[in-house]
Amino acid sequence: QEEAHRHAPLQPQALEALRETAECFHPRGDPNTDLPSPSKARDLLTALGSATGADLVWLQGTADAPPPRVVAAAVCAPSAWDPAEKLGRSLAEIHAVVPGLNPTLGPALDTFLARLRPGPAWLRANWGLSASPELNQHPSLQLPRLRADVTPDQVWVRIEHQALVALPRTGAILFGIRVEILSLRTLLRQPALHLGLARALHSMPADMARYKGLAEARDALMEILQPPPDTLVG
Repeated sequence: QEEAHRHAPLQPQALEALRETAECFHPRGDPNTDLPSPSKARDLLTALGSATGADLVWLQGTADAPPPRVVAAAVCAPSAWDPAEKLGRSLAEIHAVVPGLNPTLGPALDTFLARLRPGPAWLRANWGLSASPELNQHPSLQLPRLRADVTPDQVWVRIEHQALVALPRTGAILFGIRVEILSLRTLLRQPALHLGLARALHSMPADMARYKGLAEARDALMEILQPPPDTLVG
């Protein structure tokens, strides 16, 4: 509510999708509902963002512009990205900065979104490493970044648990993100996760390491992880 221009951007056409989402979370007649009257998109957006405990992004296409585009977002815990910057963009445009993603998966993602139907939720997870345990990592906060002299106590594993669902009435797509943060020390005590992270860093292309903000600290992180060399192959 205090930083809506950064964390709760929206376009006017998002109102119906916001109303439908509010009905999903709080069906009409539910005495426990605490959402405002859905007449004002801004009030409804910030209320939904406060009530669900997860970050939410709405994508919607039109007959004139079929690819779904971001029409609203309530994102309090962005992982070094600016929600307002994504407004009006398609997934292909958003993913243009991710090395290799559009050439390999872009058409498949477009097809997937076009075929998404109400009912099931499609789940995935994304990970990154950070020098800060803060949930809110909006770029404007200028939080510390991983450096070449990083130590284990300065590294946090940031996992985004993501879900995609199609809303039946409006046809909008609701994208949910719940962030989980672990200290690297916690991960190092779990052999499978320790080895998995070491393999990922070892095999990661240089341009992806730069995109994830790991390039400068990569050698130090590999030294910290120190798995046997033969476990990194295959």
